[in-house]
Amino acid sequence: MPTARARVRNRVMVSALFGLMLSASLPAAALAGRTFSWFLIEGPFVGDRLRASSGEAPAAVAIADNEVNEAQGVISPAEAGCQPPAVGTHFHGSMYGMPDPNPTGCGWGRVVRNDESSVEALSRAIREEVEAAEELDSPFPRLRAARRDVRTALRKLDEAEREVVRLEGGGRIDSQESAEIRDALEAARALDREALSALDRGDEDSALQMIRDAIEAKRVAFQRLFAALL
Repeated sequence: MPTARARVRNRVMVSALFGLMLSASLPAAALAGRTFSWFLIEGPFVGDRLRASSGEAPAAVAIADNEVNEAQGVISPAEAGCQPPAVGTHFHGSMYGMPDPNPTGCGWGRVVRNDESSVEALSRAIREEVEAAEELDSPFPRLRAARRDVRTALRKLDEAEREVVRLEGGGRIDSQESAEIRDALEAARALDREALSALDRGDEDSALQMIRDAIEAKRVAFQRLFAALL
């Protein structure tokens, strides 16, 4: 099975054509070449960052700007088919090689723009972990790269926790919310450490499972973080 990067290369031409077709419906500011970070706040890939052509919907999402999750589609404004509790700006398109699960409704779920350092750090930790899983789930596992990605994810978890403490100190979130977020971060951190231990003893299957569990733990932490910030 080709890696995500190989699949990205294979789809760049399709992405370019998609972008040309979509450009007619986008505001001029969206076509200037700059990308903007949006974050999924619900659904199976909560916490994933989507790099888009604009900070306002509609905005094109090109696979060339989203190599890890292979996202391609459009950030859409609220619409009639997207009913509560998921009303709001949302993402339609493909992710991780999978088609839109709800093309007539809310797609992959709501997305928001957010510049909080804690949000970016935790989303980066998720991306690193996804890459680590890909490095291992291969006919020729790349152990050194997987270790590097997990260690980077650990550093980003530490960064996210420092930012959560800062948010609590600034009154942005309360002490209970902070404790719940940090508990979720610690659960993810423990899984990352177990994954590294499994890699050190050559148990790649256990390491891969730990990494996949760590991804889900990070998504839980992200969900709690955004619930506190919104």
